[in-house]
Amino acid sequence: MKRTSIIIMLGLAFLLSGCTGEIIADLYVQDIIDVVEGEQGIFANASIAVESPGSDSTEQVLELLKSCFRDVTNIREQTRDYTTYLLVDVKLPVVDITRERLPYDDLLTLLVSYDSEEGGSLFGFGVNRDVFINLAKVVKEEFWQTISFSDFDLKIRLTNDTKNNVGLLLQNVYMNQKPIIYSRDYSLSRRDTIELRISDIMRDYAYEAGYVFFGGIK
Repeated sequence: MKRTSIIIMLGLAFLLSGCTGEIIADLYVQDIIDVVEGEQGIFANASIAVESPGSDSTEQVLELLKSCFRDVTNIREQTRDYTTYLLVDVKLPVVDITRERLPYDDLLTLLVSYDSEEGGSLFGFGVNRDVFINLAKVVKEEFWQTISFSDFDLKIRLTNDTKNNVGLLLQNVYMNQKPIIYSRDYSLSRRDTIELRISDIMRDYAYEAGYVFFGGIK
């Protein structure tokens, strides 16, 4: 009963806020390597931004986000183009899809896998579709409205924290706001960081399939 009431309130919060948002995760090259080599229990810092339903609902939204993400902290407000957003920090598990079973209870995970063809490691997002489907059903039944996963932007800030330059293979993403459609090779210098936003079609595919890989290191 408690889980159902949380889902209902979360649906209302998204409904009132216009159902738009953004999730940005900080992923490190060494974490990708470590998880592919078998290390477990690694989490990435991430921030979530959703349009604010009003200051009176801040604590409510905080509790709702805790039902979908781990270690929700540091709630704050930010104004963007005259619109107020609520921001929180969370932890996303970094998971090797070949070693651990999906889906997790988390709404979103960072996935990695060994790439046998290229000899490197793939990375991408995993989506717990069941969580979102249940949420959408409750919102439709109780509030006669629909919400869509496609209203969210998914981003990764990838940092090379190793001692060497790293080769990157990217496709269907925006790299530092530059669109990349076809698979292309890049180099990420030591200590450099790039921002990757997955394309709409990749985000929607992740929702339908449960996960998507859009990059690799080698």
